[in-house]
Amino acid sequence: MRAWIITLFVALLPTYGLAADNPAGQQLLDDAAKLIRIQGPGKAPFQMEVDFQAQINVPLQGHITLKWASPDLGYWNLAMEGYREIQVRKGETLYTKRNAPFTPLALTHLQNLLEVFHVDSHDWEVQKIKPEGGLSCVQLKPRRGHAHEKICLEPDSKHVVSVESKRDDDGDKQVFGDYQPFHDHSFPRELKYFENGSLLLRLKIISLQDKSFEDLVFTPPQNSIVRRKCENMTHAVAVKQPDPEYPPAAAQNRLMGTTTVALTVQVDGSVNDIQILQSAEHEMDRQTVETVKKWKFKPAMCGTDPVATDITVEVNFRLSR
Repeated sequence: MRAWIITLFVALLPTYGLAADNPAGQQLLDDAAKLIRIQGPGKAPFQMEVDFQAQINVPLQGHITLKWASPDLGYWNLAMEGYREIQVRKGETLYTKRNAPFTPLALTHLQNLLEVFHVDSHDWEVQKIKPEGGLSCVQLKPRRGHAHEKICLEPDSKHVVSVESKRDDDGDKQVFGDYQPFHDHSFPRELKYFENGSLLLRLKIISLQDKSFEDLVFTPPQNSIVRRKCENMTHAVAVKQPDPEYPPAAAQNRLMGTTTVALTVQVDGSVNDIQILQSAEHEMDRQTVETVKKWKFKPAMCGTDPVATDITVEVNFRLSR
């Protein structure tokens, strides 16, 4: 018997539920979320400089400049050996320009790491409070998904010391440490992402300071990819998802692997611009691309308007024993 698994990774919307049954834990969680959230309505504009190392076959060094003026006005400039990317956010529109047909997979994880500044306590359910080394640590689980998170604060709840997030399904882990004060908030200077126990990304925030910006800073780059990003956006959902054929030669030789592709779901639910992010084996890659072309989606929605969106699909070719 042969079997393979298809996993579609799409960001989930926050799920809002009832308050936790643990009032003390919920209060600690709310305090931590307020401390970490340096971006949001009424927050002061700032500029952040980040050095990073990404493991993409070999260790590569890079730098990010992030300019944030408001929730709907921001700028991102990423430079790494052989790769450049600029993003400008204006209102509900995100403009992206890069010197490659797709963003390397490791760098999509990097963007997720920097989402630490968007913690929303409503996304999590308190499991318990556990003292550790004189700190108050809140252990959490998401209201949707399979992960665990631990946030440790000083006893007065006025300073975050560390945050750790771990996914149950694949063992991936995010670790945030060396928190420093910024106005009435805390931010981590050290950010790490582990995949299958190996360190894939290491980020160091080298500066974070108040900054005012001229409008010219947020001019969209020419020939950029344009995507609408609205609040409470519903994401694309596969409605027709045929399985790829397991390549006969690969099955005969008991070859297994994972092909990861980036693709665009258009407003009519069709798929185009398929790019291989992670290769398994030539025939597995070919079968993945040819099959994904036939997939059909209910497109992402901003209110009643369908919008184009970019997603990542992982196809795992596995043989049963």
